[in-house]
Amino acid sequence: SIWIAVAVSAAVHTIYFRALQRGYAVGDLSVVYPVARGTGPLLASIGAIVWLDEPVSAVSLAGLAGVVVGIFVIAGGASPARLRRDPRARRGLSWGLAIGALIALYTVNDGRAVAKLGAHPLVYYWAISVVQAVLLAPWVMRSQPGWPAMLVDSRTVIVGVGVVSSLGYVLVLEAMRLAPVSVIAPAREVSMLVAALAGAIWLREGQLGRRLAGAALIAAGVGLLAGAR
Repeated sequence: SIWIAVAVSAAVHTIYFRALQRGYAVGDLSVVYPVARGTGPLLASIGAIVWLDEPVSAVSLAGLAGVVVGIFVIAGGASPARLRRDPRARRGLSWGLAIGALIALYTVNDGRAVAKLGAHPLVYYWAISVVQAVLLAPWVMRSQPGWPAMLVDSRTVIVGVGVVSSLGYVLVLEAMRLAPVSVIAPAREVSMLVAALAGAIWLREGQLGRRLAGAALIAAGVGLLAGAR
């Protein structure tokens, strides 16, 4: 039922947030982030094809591969040489894989809820958020004694991130009503394309050539996915 999907999604999202925090604490961002964002859509697409009986073609598989490889090219942190010599990088790899699996799990579950069970994206995500708030509130109040002051001091950021993040995921849910999860999951990673180019150009982080190459792979992959429908 839809309520079971809500409960599963809220639980997995909550574990995902905690795993993300732990992964960043014990591993490098340049390893954890690309591994999680690369394996997430890969596993989600496989899960959607197997569990939701979504169609698969050589073109869609090529598009998925382009997106995943492009993510790793942009990030460039999880190279085999680095993983061999750096224990922190190996920990980051492990956490990245775990986080990617959680991303895949909630993506396929939510895709099924809106596409197969008929859940309305806005109402469905609202229900998930309420359950998450109930799950997280006791932990926040216990572990963060100064949480009321933090809410007041950071209210603009909290409201801004809450609105934009929620709106973004509601749009993803709406997209999964219209197209297969195996297409939407990797297409979401076009955000990495924008972030990578913004970092290289506006924030002057350098490595523009590598980021452009990765961005081109992501764009080509998304194009193939769109054409494979």
